[in-house]
Amino acid sequence: MNWMLHLYPRRWRERYGQEVAALLAGQRASFRLLVDLLAGAVDARLNPQLTPATTTQGEPRQMTTIQRLCAASRRDEKYNGPLMIGSSLVFVTIALVLHLGFDQILVGQTLLFSAFPLSLILAGENRYLERWPRPVRWIVLGATLAAMFGFFLAITLIAVRF
Repeated sequence: MNWMLHLYPRRWRERYGQEVAALLAGQRASFRLLVDLLAGAVDARLNPQLTPATTTQGEPRQMTTIQRLCAASRRDEKYNGPLMIGSSLVFVTIALVLHLGFDQILVGQTLLFSAFPLSLILAGENRYLERWPRPVRWIVLGATLAAMFGFFLAITLIAVRF
């Protein structure tokens, strides 16, 4: 299975190659391991770690896998929390106005159910799409929000029917 390490980027292999090769030496080849290595290679190519995390003295520090996956800049930490809370409140307010004021019960309930997931998408897209031009970000964000709202609308329709 060591041949699969060549699917990973060169910088990744230089940093982790020997460690992963040692782990693979103790593993029995299986379909699950093959899929895991393939998914890891795709992820390493699509989401390269461009800058290492550093300590306050400027030295590189070791990060756990969870820390690398959840790494956020200071700007993200300051921006995404208020964005999620604020957009959740906006979505819930719109849902209540539609539900109570305009008698749009189905749309109001759907927006109420989907308020937090939609807010999570808003905050997450900010981080993952920042390297793309603004128009592309808006198109992807709008399509993602529409798809998520459509999914919740379908679930609400199914729930109302039964």
